[in-house]
Amino acid sequence: MVAVTVIKKISLSRYLHQLAIRELKSKSELNQYAGVNILHDAVEAFLLGVAEHVDGKVSANTKFEQYLDIIDDKISPNRLPFRSKLLRLNRLRIDSKHYAIRPDQSETNELLLAVKEFFDEVAESVLKANFDTVSLVDLLDDGDAKEMLKQAEKDLGDGLYAECLISCRKALFLEVERKYDVGPFQKGLVGPNKTIAFYLSSAPSHAKSKDYIAEFVREPTDLIVFDDDSLHKDLMRFRIDPTEFWNVWRLTPKVYLMSDKSWAVSREFAKLDREDVPEKAQYVFPATVNMILSIHLQKRGVMSVPDQTWRIVFLKKDEVPVYEKARGSDANQELTPKGMRTFFSDRCVTGLDGGCYWHILADPKKNLLVGYIHDGDVQATAYTPEEIKALLGVKKNLADTVEPEDQGGQTEHNDKPKPRNE
Repeated sequence: MVAVTVIKKISLSRYLHQLAIRELKSKSELNQYAGVNILHDAVEAFLLGVAEHVDGKVSANTKFEQYLDIIDDKISPNRLPFRSKLLRLNRLRIDSKHYAIRPDQSETNELLLAVKEFFDEVAESVLKANFDTVSLVDLLDDGDAKEMLKQAEKDLGDGLYAECLISCRKALFLEVERKYDVGPFQKGLVGPNKTIAFYLSSAPSHAKSKDYIAEFVREPTDLIVFDDDSLHKDLMRFRIDPTEFWNVWRLTPKVYLMSDKSWAVSREFAKLDREDVPEKAQYVFPATVNMILSIHLQKRGVMSVPDQTWRIVFLKKDEVPVYEKARGSDANQELTPKGMRTFFSDRCVTGLDGGCYWHILADPKKNLLVGYIHDGDVQATAYTPEEIKALLGVKKNLADTVEPEDQGGQTEHNDKPKPRNE
């Protein structure tokens, strides 16, 4: 894989190459001077990237021709192509910069073609990448955010600067803002022991209510409510510069992912209908890529249990207490729905009162109960979702009611695991 620092050098080279083309295609004498120096800088940035990729040792005093030798030594028996053309470019750069000798336009046009062929051939053979398309986006984890940034990159290349800003904001929404969505609470699903969404959302507690939404939400994008402390901790954890985050946040229009997976976009004219939108897009795109790449790299380095392991808990009867805390005397409790005796459980624990409790989670799609059920209300069991499917032969959602007798008596209450510290 091509390293982040190498891709940055290749991206710089590609940008400088485009500037050089613009300057060298001009009929102005001064543009020719500038163009040949910029083209040389493009080649030098590219060679620095290639040298780093092949672990070639360069220093601040390394001369242009020495870059070629260092890389040739590392890729031997192969050699870099167009050596004579590159050395001629170096000579033109010296003459124009130090002796004010104007480059001949016919020669610089020929060098432009040679340099582009050099970039393409070496990128493919040494970097195993496409010079025109390789970018930091390629290093992102596959997913919706990566696709959004691919679209933003295409928009930027096509001159669709407003669309580029929108695509960047969508990627930022998916990786950062979505944690602060209060949308699941607009139907009144409130309270820490009534909905899994309450725990999953990082929005401020006061915003996770039907009343807040009714009073303050005027459009879908208002459903994102930041908790400043939580957001700051996230940015620090992912090593994102808060100033850069807020710059991108301010320069891009607000977006929101609707429940039907369509996007609501606030096409703010002050952000999208200005003459400086191209300049803003040139800043926002790489800044967004850098932030999301930082998030992905940090997540890759975190060791965690890859998949949740569930047990299925069968209750002895209907309407048993679900406690907010692992304590039978807890006043904050509610009852399981009548006719529903099957729940997911991710752990069993020793309670605050010394008893054994099962932490249960209903189907998140149904926004049902979260809390603790006392061991005395549990009849069985210790099956994972996969095993219970095979045993019962059911294809319906496992949070639906499954009576204990459907197991055929194959699992007894004393088969379930006990808390480790009992």
